[in-house]
Amino acid sequence: MFRQKGQAIVEFAVVFPIFLFVFLTMIYLSLCLMDYFTIQEIARSSARDAALKGTKSYMTIHDNYIKAYKDEKWFTNGLYEWNTDGANGGDFTIAKEENNTEMNKPVVVKIVLRRNDKVTGVSILDMVFTLPEKLEVEYRMYDEALSSTS
Repeated sequence: MFRQKGQAIVEFAVVFPIFLFVFLTMIYLSLCLMDYFTIQEIARSSARDAALKGTKSYMTIHDNYIKAYKDEKWFTNGLYEWNTDGANGGDFTIAKEENNTEMNKPVVVKIVLRRNDKVTGVSILDMVFTLPEKLEVEYRMYDEALSSTS
């Protein structure tokens, strides 16, 4: 009977690190998924805008999303960065799919997020988890006006 006096403390000491590991891993993965779902929504939304408004509006749509990103800072957790500088907005392109043989060529939006150089991985209980180098989304959407006439 006297040997079981410290049993709860020993069980806690064994189970708590495992619980903490699982809990922190869930938080870490949810932050990565949040960034992925955000770029997926941006790609879908910009592809729909481009399909509805036509090829002449691609740069306007592109610039509007870049401006909104810079104003609102969509990726607040700092794990990934979106390079919006450079030719054609860096890692954000809107274009018609040229190698498609169909008459109604889809609009293709491609967005790439690159891992922040300051965050290479997370160390939990002496185990290091590294993030993927980049998150990439490619979204295709057909012009609704042309699709409905056939």
